[in-house]
Amino acid sequence: PARTQYHPGVAKAWVQVPANGAITTSASNSYNVASVTDVGTGDRTVVVDTDFSNTTYCALASAGDDTYLHLRTADYATGSWNFKVYKDGSVVDKLCASAAFGDQ
Repeated sequence: PARTQYHPGVAKAWVQVPANGAITTSASNSYNVASVTDVGTGDRTVVVDTDFSNTTYCALASAGDDTYLHLRTADYATGSWNFKVYKDGSVVDKLCASAAFGDQ
């Protein structure tokens, strides 16, 4: 991502994560993502190819096809972030997407 890494308004990494945890990264479902670790039910860690320059970047996650879902992004490292999907207070597996914006 040579030029992209310096552009302030572009996602520096993004990935679509299937609910079943059978995660593969390819051009059709990710950008600048080396891997996604299925840590447990509804708990995923995204590892990027090109690290961020610091841990003050913004990672977002979204999940669809259900009501009353909420997501939490956390554990920011220069080369990865984590997100969890919750429904009614319990962690659940859902189709999700996650993206990150910041300096690389």
